[in-house]
Amino acid sequence: MEKYSRLSQAVLANHTAQRYDADSLALNAKLLELNPEVYSAWNFRKRCLAALLPTLARADGVVALEKELQLVHALHSTALPLGFGWLARCRRPPGEYGVYGGHGC
Repeated sequence: MEKYSRLSQAVLANHTAQRYDADSLALNAKLLELNPEVYSAWNFRKRCLAALLPTLARADGVVALEKELQLVHALHSTALPLGFGWLARCRRPPGEYGVYGGHGC
């Protein structure tokens, strides 16, 4: 837990300082691997990529985006059962979930 806390603080410090570089992106990936549901980390990642991609040669940009897609795919496949597990337990159509004004699960 201490490692996660330090990592989270470092990523948020980079976000606050608008430090958009490859090292910040790598640190961010480590945090997302531990907890892919940190919205601020995804937002920072988007800003980092937006700042870095225009500075790369086309081939390097393609490689960077392929790596990004691999990371997103890997994290999506691990996060979905955890983050949306309640959804799998509900056997009702989406319009009947409590958040949509229904009676919940």
